[in-house]
Amino acid sequence: MTDDRATTSLRRMLLVTVSPVICVFAAGTAFAQSPARDYTQATAATGETGTVLLGEVVVAGSGGSEESIEDGNTVAVVDYTEIETFRPQTVQDLFRRESAVSVGGTIASNQKVYVHGIEETNLAVTIDGSRQNNKLFHHNATNVIDPRLLKAARVDAGVAAADAGPGALAGAIAYETVDVEDLLRDGRNWGGYVEGGFQTNGDTFSTLGAGYARSNGFEVLGFLNRVDGDDYEDGDGRTVTGTGAGLVSGLGKVAYEGLSGDRFEFSYERVTDDGVRPYRANIGSIIGGRPVPDTRIYDLDRQNVVFSYENTQATGWFDPKVTLAYSTTNLETEEDILLGGVPSGNKARYEAKAESFNATFANEFHLEMGSVNAGVDVYRETADFYDATYSTGEKADNIGAFAQARLDPTDQLSLSFGGRIDHQVFTGTNGGDQRNTGASGNASVKYALTDHFALKAGVSSVFGGIVLAETFIQNPAWIYTDIDPVRGDNGFAGFEFRYAGFMLDGQLFRTDIENGRTPEYRGGPSLTHDFTSTGFDLAAGYDWGTGNVRGGFTSVTTEMDGSGVDSYVGNYFTVPMGEIFTLALVQRVDEYGLTFGADAEFALEEEAPAKNGADPAGVQPLESYAVVNAFVEYVPPQLSNVTLRAKVDNIFDETYSDRATYGQEFSTVVPLRSPGRSFGVSARIEF
Repeated sequence: MTDDRATTSLRRMLLVTVSPVICVFAAGTAFAQSPARDYTQATAATGETGTVLLGEVVVAGSGGSEESIEDGNTVAVVDYTEIETFRPQTVQDLFRRESAVSVGGTIASNQKVYVHGIEETNLAVTIDGSRQNNKLFHHNATNVIDPRLLKAARVDAGVAAADAGPGALAGAIAYETVDVEDLLRDGRNWGGYVEGGFQTNGDTFSTLGAGYARSNGFEVLGFLNRVDGDDYEDGDGRTVTGTGAGLVSGLGKVAYEGLSGDRFEFSYERVTDDGVRPYRANIGSIIGGRPVPDTRIYDLDRQNVVFSYENTQATGWFDPKVTLAYSTTNLETEEDILLGGVPSGNKARYEAKAESFNATFANEFHLEMGSVNAGVDVYRETADFYDATYSTGEKADNIGAFAQARLDPTDQLSLSFGGRIDHQVFTGTNGGDQRNTGASGNASVKYALTDHFALKAGVSSVFGGIVLAETFIQNPAWIYTDIDPVRGDNGFAGFEFRYAGFMLDGQLFRTDIENGRTPEYRGGPSLTHDFTSTGFDLAAGYDWGTGNVRGGFTSVTTEMDGSGVDSYVGNYFTVPMGEIFTLALVQRVDEYGLTFGADAEFALEEEAPAKNGADPAGVQPLESYAVVNAFVEYVPPQLSNVTLRAKVDNIFDETYSDRATYGQEFSTVVPLRSPGRSFGVSARIEF
């Protein structure tokens, strides 16, 4: 079946593609006075340890650097310098200085990322270019990743480039793991470090280490991290059951780069998290629900294998890149079987597995005013469930062709536009196939009115095929009718200002997801709903060389089928988000080897959602909260290979649930409370 809405959507996209260019000129004064502002929190590495700088907007002239051309709507870039400065331990820590990105949950095994209120399963998520397919169980995390393995994370909200991959309905998230080049310094060819840390809340110990070397074009890297701890306490001093840390992560890389620039790289990354968790891992408890054990085992194992080839010195019209990848996530749960609410002494085990075999073959054509990246990508993805009585699964095969242009036609104008065609074959639990073909397109424009002030806008319309159902709700008895393929339409418009270290950004945004698949075990596999996210971002900051401060504000309203939405009926799509402020500060005192830093998040009270999907007793407002964290780091001048660090998280011992955490609007749900005040110390020795 061909996606008939593709023609209409593409016509609309082409119309809107031209409109921003016109509106950018016509609305210049209005945007300058409006609260609608673009949010770009990019940080730029300076090569100085412990430095975090605000990213600058560079509008290159004809033939300018390709790095100056932005794709779509980048709302967050967390680079290696920022990761090393703040040392995040979870994805929530990684993004907590970005108001446009929220992470629900409390520990690695239950955290989910939301971008402008839309869950990450509606974005194209990649790790080192490898597509992730991790919709296993709505009570656990979607993509468990250890930020200490990363050198960068980039989030494009809504409008994303065609070469970001298929299914970028509401944008894209690209994670990149560290390379040998990122870790070596002072011209050395080998090195390593060991690091140990302790946090008082939960008596949590972390131990990590890495070794890396290069010689005659060969590179090798090994990294291992282990975090163990007990259940933590919330701000009221109550122990939150099932929250003890139990994460093990590792990364191995082997690469060879010849004198000609031909680079071959193989990487293997793995993250496991196991332990006793709340029965519903993302919920404290349900009042008056069916009898269930208080806790059960969640054993989560995610692996990512990538082989890639590129030429780092390529110019002209031949610059190929090949990525061959396999990603898999496996979840096993074990629980006591209750009879009449009493443990029977018998155990039940369930297993879920999601896999993605994917590959990309692309070539970048370098032009005088920019570049065009074109190629094909393919994937085969499966989502399977097993227990003692039955097994079931769904499958999807996709082949796509794409092209994305990134151009600087003039000194003032930057363009990014492209499209892709995808053909998908979806196979249901009953073995029946459904075939869909659809087109996607995107266009973004930035125009500099002065050397310091630029306007920007963009649109996209994205075909997403049929998204695989969560493994735990699949029913082997499902009877399929034709499922309409999902489509995402996105738009944004705003401005950027940069002057002498100051930055001020703002934007309006909107995302519409049509025919978002919402299957139910008893309700059937073909249910769909429409979802919408609208709002605006603001960001401001100042960099003075040895430090910087930046703040962000995001206001998000999400709906389902035109009405308010709660976290139950919005499952796998959205949660009520409301209004969130973030603030971050870093200051270096180089003569003493000191770095000070702090960050804060403030969520305003949000009215109760209009819908009532899970709680017949009604919904309630989402509480406001304010959380402040701080750290100090010391590198002794006489021992530059030693780093000592102390931190305090949740300084004021706030009792709260992060805004993106499930169920806090329901009176019959006890949501997971985030950790209360915690003191931490760590030490690193490099060799």
